[in-house]
Amino acid sequence: MLAFPIATTSVQVLIYGTGQAIPSYDQSGIQPPLPSVPANSTVDYYLRVPNAGGLWKSQKQVNFMRPQYAAEAAGIEIGNVDCAPLLYPGANTAVALGVYMVMANTLYLCTVAGTTGNPFIGGAAFNQTKGATTTDGTVTWTSYGKATLIRVHISNSSGSAAIPVAQEYDFFEQ
Repeated sequence: MLAFPIATTSVQVLIYGTGQAIPSYDQSGIQPPLPSVPANSTVDYYLRVPNAGGLWKSQKQVNFMRPQYAAEAAGIEIGNVDCAPLLYPGANTAVALGVYMVMANTLYLCTVAGTTGNPFIGGAAFNQTKGATTTDGTVTWTSYGKATLIRVHISNSSGSAAIPVAQEYDFFEQ
């Protein structure tokens, strides 16, 4: 289990089991499973975090600590961590299932892949209520409410695939 404070509030982040399925909508605070990082490769891992006060700013460096440090799996290293810049993909653009975007400080997940509307339907047309959906062309976006994503860059320098060790991380921006 991972637990980390977010700005001035605390959030418990849980990891669900392995598998490739993307939840259609998950409001539980449970995060995607830690990734298996292929040998001599890198992976970006995303954590959904509440951002009601707009404290997390996109494209800023995020620092972290591991107060109860547990050694990582051989070859695994946590690199850059930032608040992911997730912009609207644009009008008449193909969007894959599982793609995130932030609009008006609200996090959306593509739960039905397709092509965005042409012309753009406008920011006011996006429902910001947690769990609500918005149809944009043939894409369906599901709202996670006032939230953002923290992107964690994980590298593996070993000769075989490895999974990072689940442990407590404290994230903060300066």
